[in-house]
Amino acid sequence: LIALVQWHLDAASIYGSSGIPATVREPFFGPFVNANHGGALCAALVPVAIGIAAHGPVRARIAGLVFVLFLSTGVALAGSRGAVVSLGIGSAAVLLAGGGRLTRALVLVALAAVLAWIMMLGPAQVLRSLGDLVAPQLGEMVDAGYVDLTTGRAALLADVSVLARSVWPLGVGPGGFDEAYQIVKSSPAFITSAHAHNDLLQAAVEHGLPATSALVVAACLWLLVVVQGIRRSGSRPDRQWLMAGCVGTVAALGTTAMVDFPMRLGSHSLLLALTAGAALGLSRKRGRGRRASVPWRRSLGLPSVLAV
Repeated sequence: LIALVQWHLDAASIYGSSGIPATVREPFFGPFVNANHGGALCAALVPVAIGIAAHGPVRARIAGLVFVLFLSTGVALAGSRGAVVSLGIGSAAVLLAGGGRLTRALVLVALAAVLAWIMMLGPAQVLRSLGDLVAPQLGEMVDAGYVDLTTGRAALLADVSVLARSVWPLGVGPGGFDEAYQIVKSSPAFITSAHAHNDLLQAAVEHGLPATSALVVAACLWLLVVVQGIRRSGSRPDRQWLMAGCVGTVAALGTTAMVDFPMRLGSHSLLLALTAGAALGLSRKRGRGRRASVPWRRSLGLPSVLAV
């Protein structure tokens, strides 16, 4: 809503602090670092809305559809290539997790077509085409030589990869990324950077490879438990689609985390905690006269404790 208001009124600033000139038509998502993060949050919420719209009372399904359209508009307004990709992957994930055989087949065909398109055009041309579609001003900046197609991320991630290999046992400590990055940076694209624009690599730099690996193991176990819960919920399609929506949200946030730093923002990390926890709660085994089984708690808890 903030983005829509600013876009239509040409607001000179949001809360008097954004500093965006009135002549700039790109909307600014006030609560976040930039419009990429506003678009990413909208994209991450779409899968849950799809899950609500897919099954349930008519009123809830209509509300879910309205939210899908509203949040997709937010993604479009953000002008973020990453948000568009996250929207696509999150939507595909919820349909793969909750849909029937025909739905899954159609989604897989669509994903295969996108992959073939990327292979035929090449990643650089795909980035340019996507930029022309959602952020035309980026192409002008690339043509003028101000930025490259990755807006400096390629050089940043190359340097961070070298840094991660150098400090892999224990890392440089929480919050130490920016200082360590200054030692290895090879490009002036990012003068200072408190974030690696890849949450997984930044975790490896700050906390070391063993702790990061434990987090990855916990994430994989979470996905296994939730997929098993979806398979068991055949008689409860509403439960099944809610879990599928949570899977899609986590997939969208994970996609954004590969090119940005959503887990360093309270809004995005809280959304991850809520959806991942909700999916676990919905996926638990339930039986008359029995307590919920606890193996998933142990299997998820051990790597999480090791990571801490």
